[in-house]
Amino acid sequence: MKNLNFINYILEVLKITIPAIISVGVVMLARYYEKKKEYENKIREKKVALYEKFFMAQHKFIIEDSKTKNKHQREKILIELQNAIKDFTKDLMFWGSSDVIKAYNKLQTRMKAKDHKFEDFEDFYFALRKDIGHSNRNLKTFDLLRLMLRADEFDEKGKPLKSTLINNNPDLQDENIDM
Repeated sequence: MKNLNFINYILEVLKITIPAIISVGVVMLARYYEKKKEYENKIREKKVALYEKFFMAQHKFIIEDSKTKNKHQREKILIELQNAIKDFTKDLMFWGSSDVIKAYNKLQTRMKAKDHKFEDFEDFYFALRKDIGHSNRNLKTFDLLRLMLRADEFDEKGKPLKSTLINNNPDLQDENIDM
């Protein structure tokens, strides 16, 4: 009978302590995930600012450089872009995901090739978008480029009317630049 009382006593203690332990565990687990999410959001904010700054420098180069015919202004815009690239490369070391770093290195390699295309930039932009949380699931080649280039440069299927080669492309050369 003494054993039965002891077992009942243990069961009563377990009825109280097991829910308490589970409650504490759930609270601790929730707090852990909350802190982890907070940390990820802080990193994401840094990434967004870094990627946006880099993109805006490139966008300015594409838009401003295509508008200006003055050589001095074009050189100034190019220097701004080069400085933005240096800053981006330095910051990427700390804030870029491994996929973004790989995509950036691939872009740098592709930029040296004679068959370098605007699509090479787009692959990099897809990696940036994915890194900050976008799925890119419904996007395809040229969808992002269409945001940066003029609409009349694409056909009804969304493909460029001119070649997208950058290096040695006569469609992208401008001989009317003031020297």
